[in-house]
Amino acid sequence: MNQKTVPREVKAIGILYIIGGIIAIILGLFPLIILLISYYSGSLIENNFPIEMLKITLTITLLILGIGILCIFIGRGLWKGHLWAKRFAIVFSIIAILQAPFTMKFGTFNYKILISLIINLYIASYLIFNKKVKEAFSNK
Repeated sequence: MNQKTVPREVKAIGILYIIGGIIAIILGLFPLIILLISYYSGSLIENNFPIEMLKITLTITLLILGIGILCIFIGRGLWKGHLWAKRFAIVFSIIAILQAPFTMKFGTFNYKILISLIINLYIASYLIFNKKVKEAFSNK
């Protein structure tokens, strides 16, 4: 099989996904740690903490951890030039692009959302339209 080199920009996008995945895992662990500390200290039981809130917190925590792990795999896949990783990155970027206007309209506008929109527009358009990327992922 003819090995084609993955463009540096794709590897940089992969690094961004890995960093984002690590941050998501770290942030996802905080609620879990707080719940465990509260449970073992007895404060959850003493304050009659609703079981529904525990279920919601655990569900959100597991979702964030799952997304973080997925992002790390996507970043690693982009680094190695796997087509499935490119497809996931495009889908995630398009979801972020579609979500940004709603966040700006119905949420509070800040420049982080605008910067995120610009970055995701670049990532999606680069992965979809760049000739080097098409060549690198053509046989994979």
